[in-house]
Amino acid sequence: MRPEALLTLLGFGALIVGTKLYVERQLESQPRQDNTIHPGDSKYIAQLEEELDRLRNDNAALRNLLSAEATTEIDPALIDFVEKDVGLSFRTPPPVFKRSEDMLHEAASQLWLGTFNEVGLEMRSYAYDVLGLLPPNQNFIGQVIAAETTGAIGTYDYISGELLLAPHFDPENTHHQAGLIRLLAISLLDQYYPLSNTLTDDQFYCHIGLQRGRASLLQDRFYAIQARRNGFIDPVDNTEAREIFAALSPLPKAITTFANTHAKAYLATFPSAEAQLSTLKSDRASTQAIMLKRPLSTPPFTPAEGETIQLSTQLGALTLDAYLQQLELPDNTIRDLVENLHSDTLSITTATPNSATTSWSLKFTNADAATNFYQHGQKISSTLPRPPQIHQDGPLVVLSISEALETN
Repeated sequence: MRPEALLTLLGFGALIVGTKLYVERQLESQPRQDNTIHPGDSKYIAQLEEELDRLRNDNAALRNLLSAEATTEIDPALIDFVEKDVGLSFRTPPPVFKRSEDMLHEAASQLWLGTFNEVGLEMRSYAYDVLGLLPPNQNFIGQVIAAETTGAIGTYDYISGELLLAPHFDPENTHHQAGLIRLLAISLLDQYYPLSNTLTDDQFYCHIGLQRGRASLLQDRFYAIQARRNGFIDPVDNTEAREIFAALSPLPKAITTFANTHAKAYLATFPSAEAQLSTLKSDRASTQAIMLKRPLSTPPFTPAEGETIQLSTQLGALTLDAYLQQLELPDNTIRDLVENLHSDTLSITTATPNSATTSWSLKFTNADAATNFYQHGQKISSTLPRPPQIHQDGPLVVLSISEALETN
């Protein structure tokens, strides 16, 4: 039992025992009065029944607590399978619990809150909205969490290190076993390569994408083994998840599929598990390198200078790709711009106490690519209620908008 659960149970037990001893001591110390309730009296029996009801309620609460904290047993063979394929051993096997759908949503959101904090997420949502990185009036983080958890058999809680399984998890179901293997692999990799507190957005997408991509490769291997043993495996039928995903904006779609559409294929090009692990621990990864299957040689990100900077981060090629997806451009057009992206910076600055400027600066390898992006950016900006300004200076394109801050 986890220390927190044991402490809670001991607290409940001490409270009940202490209360009983205190009441008995007080009764013994009180002089008998003529109106004392004696055994056999109806009032005495009523008090006993009330006390019994309270004890029953306390016992029920304790049973519920024990049930909530009871871990789900995992087949040791699954853990061995994950450790052998990844090439690492669990320092401590993760606790596994069954949890409600709401608790799965909460655990998935903690990854983002723990990385960017609530204010940082709000600033990003604001920037995406005013610059047109998302269509108007979209709930960015809500869409990401919905895409990650709807129909899932569970999630990995990066904050607690626990695996949380959905109420419908069935250990005999092949698809659920495959999903559990994926979660175990993510947990194992996170023990050795935890998230840094200084990641840009682009590095964050790389970190979780590479971990989840490696876990998906292992999941695919498990399916292949099961198919050889048992024959054809019926595909998962999850209508709700497909409908929700179809309604997502391009950026949440790109983020939640990055592991399977790009990171997994990138890792598959490496000759060994050891080479894959060296990539997972690299601090020079970029979504551009992964999407284009290039060596990880991106220079470290350097934020802009200034005392009034509220946010400064690198969004990278994945966000550029999702931004252009709003125009439904040909794949080769988007790929050309992704290939020619040199660097980018999203920033929010307060030039005066009452105004803020939000900008996304993109530097391309040549002026022609910048001009191409500039033209597409103008089309997207023209669809917004308050179009941001967009300027080009050689290979540099900047989308920006200044707004007055609300004052009390």
